[in-house]
Amino acid sequence: VEPVDLDVMKRPPRPSTEPILTRRLLKIIVATAAFIFAGTQFVFMREMSDNVVTRRDTTMTFTTFVMFDLFAALTCRSSTKSLLQIGLFTNRFFLIAVGGSLVGQ
Repeated sequence: VEPVDLDVMKRPPRPSTEPILTRRLLKIIVATAAFIFAGTQFVFMREMSDNVVTRRDTTMTFTTFVMFDLFAALTCRSSTKSLLQIGLFTNRFFLIAVGGSLVGQ
């Protein structure tokens, strides 16, 4: 769980007619997914330059996907603040989960 954002009470509430998934949020989700797909596809195509699927090819592709996903998880911790504003080390349990994923990879 992220630490409490002290600025949340300074913002006005969203209108009750506004959907939870706004156009802005959907654009961010699609852009992030496209970026992850493009990066993973780039590594896959580069690894497949010899037209033979090897364990290394699939491992590199999967590892790239996981790293992109972990980075996305780090950057999506807040919808109003950047990772630098939140602080990389403010959520110990999240860092343990990310560290465990890196070690397991």
